[in-house]
Amino acid sequence: MKDIAERAGVSLSTVSHVYSGKRTISEPVKRQVQKIAAEMGYRPNLVAKSLATKKTNVIGLYLSSQSVQDAPFFSILLKGLTLVANNEHYRFLLNVRESEHNEETYYDEIHKGDVVDGVIITDPRIGDMQIEQIQKRDIPFVVIGRPSKQFSIPYVDTDNEDVGYCATNHLINLGHRKIAFINGPKDYTVSKDRLLGYRRALLEAGVPYIDDLVIFSDDFFQNCGAESASRLMKLGLKFTAVFVAADNLAVGAMKYFQLQGMKVPEEVGIVAVNNSLISETINPSLTVIDILTEEIGAAAAQLIIDKIEGKEIVYPKIIGHNLIVRQSCGAS
Repeated sequence: MKDIAERAGVSLSTVSHVYSGKRTISEPVKRQVQKIAAEMGYRPNLVAKSLATKKTNVIGLYLSSQSVQDAPFFSILLKGLTLVANNEHYRFLLNVRESEHNEETYYDEIHKGDVVDGVIITDPRIGDMQIEQIQKRDIPFVVIGRPSKQFSIPYVDTDNEDVGYCATNHLINLGHRKIAFINGPKDYTVSKDRLLGYRRALLEAGVPYIDDLVIFSDDFFQNCGAESASRLMKLGLKFTAVFVAADNLAVGAMKYFQLQGMKVPEEVGIVAVNNSLISETINPSLTVIDILTEEIGAAAAQLIIDKIEGKEIVYPKIIGHNLIVRQSCGAS
């Protein structure tokens, strides 16, 4: 550490405090020390550091099985999370949530064993008990997604009501009036918010809302998109466009429509959410609302680290979104 201090032009104690966290060091000095340390190949002994500081520098990442299996979304989210965490010398401990039954045991274990310094929770649902479980244990936490009960809960999200509005409004502006909506699972808060946006766009345009044109998928997999498209077509209702809650779902729906002889976008226009690689490579390419998933992950990682380190935090953190027009809506 002495060599690092000399090159950085700071005291040996300053370098020590950068890695121990015992004293607050200004961000410019901290970045300079970390940069020089990385160039010199220095790696702090994390075990010794955790014993000295009573910190593990580990963040629990609590994911639903749906998040992990929705590979395009998860990989982009994880990139944003790890870019920030690695820069701040934190690591993630991944726990995949199969059901609510193991939540109490999980949070007891991480609380009593000091396994992690804080937790990031994803995919909040309506009536979800996981936030209450963690609040009872006084563990620092941040939620990715809007919790159904927002009071005093730090979270990062996009404005999903506006996402639903923008996607639907884009199709309305292209002349569509019979617009179906393949939504995510009904118990997700994100599904509730996007439905509100879809309905608001229809209302403003004077387009009647038809409840049967809204299909809630069981999950976000491609096969769920195909199954939802099948359910929609079996209703026998006319539609000329579909707003789909995720690009992975949209790919499955589009393949199903094409197998039924429907041309995209000539006979059915499609707008989806997310902007993973498959959106660009599928034929026709997908028009999407890009919710900047990597930025959401980065913001969540920074928020939990700041909370762990006792810094003042401002929340909720709402990340913007962009309409990317490609072939599937018929406007490109």
